[in-house]
Amino acid sequence: MIYNYTDLDILITTSMLPSTTLDTMDIKISDDLTLIDTPGIIDNGNICNYLENKSLKKIFPKKEIKPITYQVKSKQYILVENFIKIECEENCDITLYFSNQLKIERFYKDVEIPNLVKNEVSAFKNSDIVINGIGFINTKKSVKLNIYTLENVDVFVRNELI
Repeated sequence: MIYNYTDLDILITTSMLPSTTLDTMDIKISDDLTLIDTPGIIDNGNICNYLENKSLKKIFPKKEIKPITYQVKSKQYILVENFIKIECEENCDITLYFSNQLKIERFYKDVEIPNLVKNEVSAFKNSDIVINGIGFINTKKSVKLNIYTLENVDVFVRNELI
């Protein structure tokens, strides 16, 4: 809940869950300033649309994200909870920028996770591979990755931000 610093008798609630604003809310801050909260745009490619509340709580960072770097050899796999699997086609170094609350494990043999869809991604030098709604993977060299996600989750490459 947001604290009300005005003398108006209104209650404003907040939620960590996406798509909870149902209608516009006009909040008069002063005579010259009104804050208007509006429903957002539904992003169909966001992983948050396809996870249950327990998993959503882990995705949203509660403190600063600590990047984790892996040297991944071919035939090794990185599993993020049970909804992201990362596979390098050749040996590669990748840095993950995900919430610290997520369970991230390395496997030395393939693990089958039902309901995951393969995304073949070619990333260029100094780029980020974004998994919409959860975070990104940074690479300093060109790599080819297979990223398995839930169906309809967008995966794309951008110039690195960090």
